[in-house]
Amino acid sequence: MRVVLNSTVIGVLLLAWSSVAPSLGAVTELTTGAEWVASVDEPGPDAPPVGRSLFDYLFTESADGVAEYHIPFPFEELTAQIEPYLRATSTRSLQKVLIPLGRSLQRNAASPHFFKSPRAVVAAEANPLPVPGEPLIVLKDRLYLGYQPSASAIEVISYNESAGRFEFQVVEDYRLGGKPKVYYADRPVCLGCHQNHAPIFAVQPWDESNSNPSVSVLLRREQPSFYGIPSFTGIDIPGLIGLSADRANLFSTYQLIWEKGCGATEKKEAVKCRANALFAVLRYRLAADTHAGTRQDDSRRVLADRFRETWRENWPDGLAIPSRELPDLNPFGTATTYLGNGAVRKIESLET
Repeated sequence: MRVVLNSTVIGVLLLAWSSVAPSLGAVTELTTGAEWVASVDEPGPDAPPVGRSLFDYLFTESADGVAEYHIPFPFEELTAQIEPYLRATSTRSLQKVLIPLGRSLQRNAASPHFFKSPRAVVAAEANPLPVPGEPLIVLKDRLYLGYQPSASAIEVISYNESAGRFEFQVVEDYRLGGKPKVYYADRPVCLGCHQNHAPIFAVQPWDESNSNPSVSVLLRREQPSFYGIPSFTGIDIPGLIGLSADRANLFSTYQLIWEKGCGATEKKEAVKCRANALFAVLRYRLAADTHAGTRQDDSRRVLADRFRETWRENWPDGLAIPSRELPDLNPFGTATTYLGNGAVRKIESLET
């Protein structure tokens, strides 16, 4: 699913987003002519052009001026080192689900024993929590992990604040006695699925996850939990991951509008325009996300006039925004029994 953005929602898109990123180009959507915010035709370099990923920030240390990875094992210990940076919500600081029969590149790694080694998906969707003696780090909607022990690998998507983009990384040889190796993945390959240059996730009811009783009962037959994640979880957990991916999906849009939305050729005018944009964002939040100022507000009027002008110049046919949404997939097809006896025989020979 892809949507086209028009100028009436610019105020919302600028919420709390204030760093400048390189232009994503002008690839257009064929049916409407709208410019794609992110395109698979412009993947960018595999390694960061500037800065580093948040995952690198968390798990590298400098030794004689060289950054070295220190990746905790087992997976429970790795996630435990992330959690202190997140303020726990009504559920938990990290949202975690199990997906034994999924669609990732790791989907066949546990074949045919999918329920003995389910893939874990972890998302940071909580607000930041200050850690004494360390600078504040914002992981919310900026860090996602996919762990498959049968592949001895973790797939990582984490944000690079300096480059204004998500980075795709892989941790290999992640096992007991292994020597984990971290590298930036082949970005064009990643964008074969992640066409939004960001995390993707299925829509409800998330039948692939362990919130599906038919999945969780087969997991519980193996063990009550995996890697610190219960074999059954409520449907709210994948829901929170989906909402997090929704927000992350718009980061590239915020970046593009922040860079080009003011459109002033003179630096003074550009600074003034962005100052008005930040002022509008602040008022929007203080007004409980209801408005960015009254119509009589001069700074609001100036900002709106500038955006209308630059919108017509830069995006006369609108902006096309890729979606994070994948269709829901029931791994059992038409099977509905929670005991899943018939499904078990099919699963043992499943290879796709």
